[in-house]
Amino acid sequence: MTGHLEMSLVAVLWTVHFGLLFLINADVRERGLGAKFAVTIFTFYTLTLLVPFYNHEHFDYVVSYVPSPTSLFLGVCADLSMLAAMRWSFPVQAVPGMLSGSQTGFALLVAVAAVAQVIDIVVNRELLLLPKELYIEAEKVPNLLVFSIPAPLILLGGALYSPFKKAPVRLLIAVLAIVATVLSVVQGYRGVALIAVLHFVYRRWPRLSPLVPALLMTVAGELSNPIKYFVGGLLLNDNFDAAGMFDYYGSHLDLLVGLSGEQKAIVSNLVLGMKDLALGDPILELRNLFPLTNALFGSITTTSATRLGELAGVGFGQGTAYSFVLFIAEALMIAPLLMLGITRMMRVLGGTPLTFVSWTVFFSLMRDTPAFWAGELKMSVLLTLTVIAVSFCCAEYSRLYAKGAVLSHGTNRDL
Repeated sequence: MTGHLEMSLVAVLWTVHFGLLFLINADVRERGLGAKFAVTIFTFYTLTLLVPFYNHEHFDYVVSYVPSPTSLFLGVCADLSMLAAMRWSFPVQAVPGMLSGSQTGFALLVAVAAVAQVIDIVVNRELLLLPKELYIEAEKVPNLLVFSIPAPLILLGGALYSPFKKAPVRLLIAVLAIVATVLSVVQGYRGVALIAVLHFVYRRWPRLSPLVPALLMTVAGELSNPIKYFVGGLLLNDNFDAAGMFDYYGSHLDLLVGLSGEQKAIVSNLVLGMKDLALGDPILELRNLFPLTNALFGSITTTSATRLGELAGVGFGQGTAYSFVLFIAEALMIAPLLMLGITRMMRVLGGTPLTFVSWTVFFSLMRDTPAFWAGELKMSVLLTLTVIAVSFCCAEYSRLYAKGAVLSHGTNRDL
C-alpha cells in the first residue's frame, strides 16, 4: 500500500469512526440507564483509536500507536456493532419489565448475597486489605464456602432496586453495599465504584450525553489513582503521608491529564495482538459459557491474555486485560452477536438487583478476555434462572395453598 493511499484511508476511516461515535452517543440519549452506561464505556475504550500516543510503557514493552487503516477499520466494525446493539436491545419506547413478577426470587438472592458478603469479610478478613496483585494470588475461601457469587454487585443492585419493603432490611442491604464498594476500591478494583457513580450521574441528569462522562474519564482518567492511594493509605498505612502525596501530584499535574493508562493499555493490547493474530483462539475460551466447564473440558485458560502477557512481560497476578477491538479481529464476526446478546440481557435485567451484574459483563466485554467475561455471563444467566425458578415455585405454592384453603373452607361449611 502506497503512503498516499494509506494516508487517504486513514483520513476517511478516522472521520467515519469519529462520526459514528457521535451518532451512537446522540442516538442513545432516550434509551435508558443501561444503554447510557454501555455507550459511556464503549466510547471510553474506542475513542482512543483516534489519538496517537508514543513510548507508553506497557509492562516490559514500550508501545507507540498511530491510527492505521486496520485499527480504524476494526473500530468502525465495533461502532456498527454497538449501534445495532443499542437500537435492538434498548428501544426508545418503554418496555414492560420481563421479570416484574420475580420479586420473591430477587429478595432471596439479595439475602443470600448479604450472607455471602458477611462470610467473605469474616473468613477472608486477613486478605481483604492486601494489594490487588497479592489478593489475586492468595487462596481465598469462596463467599458461599463452596462457590462464589458477585455479592458486591448484587448488594448494590439490591440497595438501589430493593425487593424488600421493610426499612430496616433496606438499610442493612445499603450498608453492606457501601462496605463492599469501599473494600473493592481499597483492593484496587474500581469497577464497582465506577458503575455506582455512572448510575448516580444518569439518574441525576437523565438528559446528559454519555460522551460527557466518557471525555471526563479520558481527560482526567488517572485522577482515580491518587484517590485510590489516599483511601488505601489511610486504611492500611499508619505512616501514610497524605500531604506528601498531594504535593507530588500537585507538581506532576501532567500525570492526571490526557489519555488514561487504562485506555493506552487496551490499545497497546491491540497493537501487540495485531503483530501475531491468533485467529479463532478466543472462540475456544467461550467454552466457559457452559456449566461445569472444568469438569467437561478441564481448566479453561485465558490463552489470549497469556499470549499478550508473554509479549508484555507480565508477572502472574497482574494481567494485561484484552481488547474488544482485538476480539473482533481474532474471533471473526462472532463479537457483534455476543454484544447483541449481552446488551439484550442488560435490558432484561435493568431495574432489578441484577442490574449491575449485567452491566459488569458489558464492562468486561470491552477490556477483558473472552474466558473471563464468558464466566461472568454464565453466572448472570444462572442467577437469573435461579430467580425465575424460585419465584415460580413460590407462586405455585401460594396458588395451591390458596386453592386448598378454599376447598377446606367449602368442606367445613358443607359439614
